[in-house]
Amino acid sequence: LIETVPDMKNAPALLDQWLKTPAYKNHLETKGNLQHVMLGYSDSMRGHGIVSAAWEGHKLAPTLVNIAKAQGVNIHFFHGRGGTEARGARENYASEIGHIDPVALQAGYTQTEQGEEAYQKFGNRTRADHNIRDMVATTLANRHSNADPNTSRFATQMDEIAGHAEQAYQDLYQDPALADHLQQTTPLPHVGLSNAGSRPASRIAGLQGPAFLGKLRAIPYVASWYQSASMAPAYFGLGSGLNQYLNEVPALRTQRLGELREMYNTWPFFQNLVDRADSAIQKADMRIAQQYADLNPSSQHVFDKVQKEYKLSQSMIALLKGNSTSTSEKVADPIRAFAHSSQLELLKASKTATPEQRPAIEQGIAMTMQTIANALGRFG
Repeated sequence: LIETVPDMKNAPALLDQWLKTPAYKNHLETKGNLQHVMLGYSDSMRGHGIVSAAWEGHKLAPTLVNIAKAQGVNIHFFHGRGGTEARGARENYASEIGHIDPVALQAGYTQTEQGEEAYQKFGNRTRADHNIRDMVATTLANRHSNADPNTSRFATQMDEIAGHAEQAYQDLYQDPALADHLQQTTPLPHVGLSNAGSRPASRIAGLQGPAFLGKLRAIPYVASWYQSASMAPAYFGLGSGLNQYLNEVPALRTQRLGELREMYNTWPFFQNLVDRADSAIQKADMRIAQQYADLNPSSQHVFDKVQKEYKLSQSMIALLKGNSTSTSEKVADPIRAFAHSSQLELLKASKTATPEQRPAIEQGIAMTMQTIANALGRFG
C-alpha cells in the first residue's frame, strides 16, 4: 500500500530495493512475476490536499511500472478510491479510469467500491450491467492507447501548481483551530452513529488538535466537510495553485493561461482533476456552510479560509473553461435543505443536552447525516 505523499515520493527507491531482495525475487517467480501495488487516494488527500495527492499518484504509476519492468516484473495496480470527489471518485468509470496512464493498465485494473457505491453502481441488474460494461470497455480502450505524453510534457507546470496548492492546503490543515472547528461545527463527533461511518472517526480516542487530525480517518474527515455543505477537501488548494502559477510572473500570464487551457483540453489527468473539483463546487452551498461555522464563532477564520478558496477555485475553473465568472443562484434541494436545517438545530441542542435527552438527539443527527448523504449521493 502506497498512500501518503511522502510514501509516493519514496516508493520508486523502495520498490527497486524490494524487487532486488533475493528471497522476495524468488517468491515473485512462483507468482508469475506479478507484483500488486495499491495506490491510496484518501490519506494522501487528507494530509496534503487533492492536487498534490492526485499528481503524485498519477506520475508514480508509470515510474513504478518501468522500475519493475527492468527486473522482469509486471505491476497490477489497485486504486483505493473512496466515494466522493475528494477521494478520487467521479460519476462513472469512464471518468475514473479514462485518465489513467495506459502504461499503468497493462497488467489489469482493480479499484475499491466502498459503502454506498456498491448500491449506487450494482444495486440492481440494470445498474450492474451498465457499470460492468463501462468499467471493462473503458479499461480495455485506455489500455490499448499510447502512453500519456502529457505526464512528462507538463510535469514542470504540474510540479509548480501542486507545490503552490499544497502550501495553501497546509495553511488550512496546520491551522491550530481546525480540529476544534471540525468538532464544533460539523457532525464529526457523531459520525460513528451512522451506518455509513461504520467505525469511530479517529484511530485513537481522546486526541485533540493536530494529533486528532493526524489519526482522523479519511472518510469522517471528508464527510464532516460534505455534511456541513462546503465540500472543502475536493477543491481546497486548486484555486490557489492555479492562481499563483498563472500570476506569479505578470509578463507570462497570457502564455501561462494558454498552457493551462491546453492542459485542460488535451490532458485527461488534468481535466479529471479540475472536473472533480468543479463537481464538488457545484454541490457546495456556502450559505448553509456559514450557518455551520456560526456554531463556533471562535473558529470563524477557518471558515473564512474555506470560503476564500471556494471562490478562487470557482473563478479559476471558470477561467480555464472559458466560462463567465458570474454565478447564478443555486436552486436548493428541499430535502437536503431540510436535513441541514434539522441537523443544525440538533447539533446546537447536543451541546447542552442532558444524559436523558442525548440518545434521541444523537439518533436524529444520525438520520440527518444519512439524508444529506443520500441527497449528495455519497457520504465521505
